Amino acid sequence: MPIIDLQALTEQTIDFKWLDGEVIHVPQPSARFVNKVDRAENTISKAQELVLEFLQTNKEKREFTKGEIENLNSAQLTAILMAVLGFAQEVDSHPN
Repeated sequence: MPIIDLQALTEQTIDFKWLDGEVIHVPQPSARFVNKVDRAENTISKAQELVLEFLQTNKEKREFTKGEIENLNSAQLTAILMAVLGFAQEVDSHPN
């Protein structure tokens, strides 16, 4: 039976090129956060709140403001949240 390396899974990131060109590395979301995104009401304000919470965990320790997130368009917000959900589905499909 193969060994599942939980440490390697912890170190994986979702990377985003921010509007200013900086690449942001955000650690894999917790199962609790993915569930929160999956069950969230479908409103722009809720999407902004979740995106802000997620991006604040970035490895660069960059602090995002509510204003920065409010300036994102709906496609950008959706792309970030879909990356969170897609990453969780990828890990579920390929546990190694």
